[in-house]
Amino acid sequence: MPARSVSRVRGIHAAGAVLVAMFGAARLDAQASRLTGRVTDPDGAAVAGATVSLRGTVLRAATGSQGRYTISNVPAGHYTVMARAIGFAPGETEVTIAAGETVTLDLTLTRAPIELAPINVVVGSRARHTAAEELAVPVDVFTADQIAQQGTTETSQILQALAPSVNFPRQSVTDATDIARPFTLRGLSPDHTLVLINGWRRHQTAVLNTFAYGMGAGSSGVDLNSIPSGAIERIEVLRDGASAQYGSDAIAGVVNIITRTDFDGFQLETNQGGFDEGDGYSQDYSVAFGAQGERGRAFFTAAYTRQDAVFAPDRELSREVVFGAGPGVGGSSGTPQGRFIFLDPRGDVDGDGEPDVVDITLDTGAVNDATRTAIYDPNNPTGGDFHAFGTLDRFNFRPYNYLVTPNRRVNLFGKA
Repeated sequence: MPARSVSRVRGIHAAGAVLVAMFGAARLDAQASRLTGRVTDPDGAAVAGATVSLRGTVLRAATGSQGRYTISNVPAGHYTVMARAIGFAPGETEVTIAAGETVTLDLTLTRAPIELAPINVVVGSRARHTAAEELAVPVDVFTADQIAQQGTTETSQILQALAPSVNFPRQSVTDATDIARPFTLRGLSPDHTLVLINGWRRHQTAVLNTFAYGMGAGSSGVDLNSIPSGAIERIEVLRDGASAQYGSDAIAGVVNIITRTDFDGFQLETNQGGFDEGDGYSQDYSVAFGAQGERGRAFFTAAYTRQDAVFAPDRELSREVVFGAGPGVGGSSGTPQGRFIFLDPRGDVDGDGEPDVVDITLDTGAVNDATRTAIYDPNNPTGGDFHAFGTLDRFNFRPYNYLVTPNRRVNLFGKA
């Protein structure tokens, strides 16, 4: 089978090498043409997940963990080979493939931020469209300047403000997810979004979401707020499913956070605020230091965040379970007085000859303890110390919840 190497380049560096050793006069049968090779960065490191395609055809392949790709069953002809990968400048080169030939084409991609075309799309929203039309996938890239303009140091809130497809929901009940709050992408579960730090997978939290308020019950996402915003150079958001490339945790998309590498100097930032009611005071402090030399560079940042509490009963909107619906509506049936639902074979109040289903609760002030027993009459279940359970008996749990949960957070990040 004939084989050769290719070294013509346009936009990216390419080099091909195929070594064929033939012993004797063995005759090889003709086979379909193939294009194979490896995609690397300028340092020779493999670029995993890059897409290599032939322009004008449906032939394409994705590189594996070693950066290798293979496109089989390629018809003979002259092609433009295109390569794309998140965080790298796209490029292309020319190649000619003869019938039954295997061509090895090694490609080198140059790291570069993705340049986005300034376009405005009217979609019924004031959010600016940030995806470049020429990209093979919808990728949003947010720079350090955009991050600094958001007025908060919470990375998840920053991403929600910048990316229209990202949501950072608050729970309507108080539990651990008020502190380790996950984000959602394209309305899917938090664990359906892959989070990368400089291209490396970020672990999920140990907090399991048990309340399906804005996120899937049983899911566990990544706490983006554990990454100091002052350490971020840019954020890349792939707003498309990438499970075929990254696995099932990338069904919603991929968020890749690139940290600073060329910061030189000292930076101090603080944000403080509160509510007109005098509560919910918040403080954010962050300090960053970077140095560069001939033999290397280092970067360090530290951040401290303090959030004071806001109690649900301190706001009219959150005093009742359902605002404006009246007492008891939407409340819990698990009340302090207890709710008792049972079939009493001793009673037949409706006279149908069958035992009655009783649904009652203790009267306010009634006691049922070791010294006094509540009075219950099977022929009159709603008499004595009990009455029929109704909407007004439902428990309003709002006064016992936080509207904003108090928390303290310290973040440290270093890179050398």
